[in-house]
Amino acid sequence: MKLILNKKTQWGTAVFLAGFLFLFLSTPASASISSNLTQVKAKNSPAVYFLSQKNHRKKTYLNATAYLSYGLKWSDVKTVSATDLNSWPEAKLFKSASAAKIYYIKGNQKVVINNLSDLISFGLKGEPVLTINDLDLAQYETVDYATLNLSGASSVNNVNSGSSNNGGNTSSNNVLSVTSEAVTGPNDNSVVAGTDGNLVGIFHFIPTIDTATITDLVLDFSGLYNSSILKNVFLLDANNSNIVANVNVNPNNRRATVHFRPALILGSGQEQVIKVFVNLGVCSTCTNQTLAMSLKEAASVAASAPVVGAWPLQNTTFKIISGTMIGQVNVQVESLANLNLTVNNGSRLIAKIKISETSGNEDVLIKKLVFENGGTANKDDWQNFRLLNGNDLVSTTSTENNDDQIVFNINYLRVTHNTPVELSVIAGLSANYHPTSTYNLQLTSVISTGNTYQFSIAPAISNLNETYPLN
Repeated sequence: MKLILNKKTQWGTAVFLAGFLFLFLSTPASASISSNLTQVKAKNSPAVYFLSQKNHRKKTYLNATAYLSYGLKWSDVKTVSATDLNSWPEAKLFKSASAAKIYYIKGNQKVVINNLSDLISFGLKGEPVLTINDLDLAQYETVDYATLNLSGASSVNNVNSGSSNNGGNTSSNNVLSVTSEAVTGPNDNSVVAGTDGNLVGIFHFIPTIDTATITDLVLDFSGLYNSSILKNVFLLDANNSNIVANVNVNPNNRRATVHFRPALILGSGQEQVIKVFVNLGVCSTCTNQTLAMSLKEAASVAASAPVVGAWPLQNTTFKIISGTMIGQVNVQVESLANLNLTVNNGSRLIAKIKISETSGNEDVLIKKLVFENGGTANKDDWQNFRLLNGNDLVSTTSTENNDDQIVFNINYLRVTHNTPVELSVIAGLSANYHPTSTYNLQLTSVISTGNTYQFSIAPAISNLNETYPLN
């Protein structure tokens, strides 16, 4: 498609002519299309394109009115090679920012897609839906299926309203659009073995019309021949808040299954961002391995609406670097046998741990400890938890969280090589505690950072299985 004169729009303005000349004379051609370019043209062609880097699709601006409606300047347009530009597929499906109708666009014409059956019959299932503004959308002439040689499953195609023969219920047109966002990692897109919290991918989920519910995801990992390095997967939202889910990592098939609890409920047009992080185990022979994560197909997303995307949605491929230069953290939960567990009438010793840095590469800063109780004691039995280093108070938390965890956020705790740190956990008893309630504290998470290289270090945790009564 070319940048053409729309019958409804006059081009003869000084602003456009200046921009037109700028496009032909000012911007040098590039050898390839950088991931940060969004407004481009090919040399010796007046057509200006928007590049959706998320979806690897291009969209032609019909005229200057469409281009300038986004507040863009002509100097924003960069010249790229025609070969590179031709390798980008044309976007086909669009919606406006103010409405949920999905349009198929070809040339300077658009038609409303009536329902999912038509979308499938046109061979458009899995095609990403791009959002454009109302003025841009208005530049396209509205036509019917026949004009664009489309033969849909529905018998009615109303050009003016976009309504279908479903009795006025537009929910059949509702789809859950899924796109991926490229992630740029540090050190030339590398991740370090033996580190936690590595961001490996970002997905965007948007229902087009009605509310959609997401219950499960299947994340596939590739590039790992030592699959045991993949230790854990966790998810955060756009605000870097935890997304509560049960995540099961199967190293054998390099797959993580995610079950959201509760399910994610999205309103019409509401975007849900899911950031995927991985914790990697220690590996001294991982130099030639890579790591990439993807949603392979629509079936990888369990949702209440049909799922569409440019499958497979694969994120950045990372090189894995051996973590031999970073610190190593070993945490041992110690036995309480033969110890006096009654601190006083209102407090109990419920755990002792020893933290060691075992590599000698760097000191380690402990940021957070998370415990779970394998006994019967609960929020009714205890409160006012204290984490002590000898007699020094390290951290406190008043109660268990909503996931029945005892979480200590630590401001400063430094562990040096050959100088282990021994910590105690003390619980205050509630006024109406049950004397027969039991505790068997398990350390489930240690968040730590190397003081020199600043990587989040994957710990080695050793728990015991000892159960004690509160009395």
